[in-house]
Amino acid sequence: MNKQVAEVIGRVVLKPDVQKSKADKEYSKVRIAVNVKDKDQKGKPVEKVNYYDVLLFGKRAVKSPNLEKGMLIRALGPLSVKPYVTKKGDAKVELTLFADDFHVFDTEVFK
Repeated sequence: MNKQVAEVIGRVVLKPDVQKSKADKEYSKVRIAVNVKDKDQKGKPVEKVNYYDVLLFGKRAVKSPNLEKGMLIRALGPLSVKPYVTKKGDAKVELTLFADDFHVFDTEVFK
């Protein structure tokens, strides 16, 4: 069986909070930013930011409020990509990673 797995390394943008699912399971959503180097239409280098929502479950979710804005994290798991159109008519993509593995660099928060 094949399984899609993505690895994302980025910085925490918003402090997460723990929520409960309909099945009474604890989870949290951590929004992270990832800087991406690209080129514009003229070939000039530009830097963009991609935002990912990383979903944590169980013990990781309970510990997630200890995360602070700016912390560097690594998440590994299946990635969901959902395109949508804003009210202004702009095409956007919602990126959600369901973390099977999660690491916070330079901290004791998740050890």
